[in-house]
Amino acid sequence: MSDTLAFVYNVYTDESHRRRGIARLVMDTIHAWCRERGVGSLFLALAAVVRFFHFALFEEPFLSLSSYAVDFATAFAAATLGYRTVRAHQMRTQYGWLMRASGPLGWRRA
Repeated sequence: MSDTLAFVYNVYTDESHRRRGIARLVMDTIHAWCRERGVGSLFLALAAVVRFFHFALFEEPFLSLSSYAVDFATAFAAATLGYRTVRAHQMRTQYGWLMRASGPLGWRRA
């Protein structure tokens, strides 16, 4: 698998064009593009879903740009932390003869 990542920050279909499979077609095209170029991972930020949960559960405003930005930043930070944790573990275990731990999220040449 490649180290290359692709990020899709948001998918939105205008109300007048919904239920026609347009979003599915767009995502299928993105997946095909990533496969052709050897992209190993695709991250779809779910900030809009998180915003909906905050709206439904905590009665926060649904259409709030600042809240959406915070939700996106939190999801992005969690995904980045998870990726970095897995990568550091892979480098230390698969290349133990070459790499040593350099903190919980890092590695360095032995």
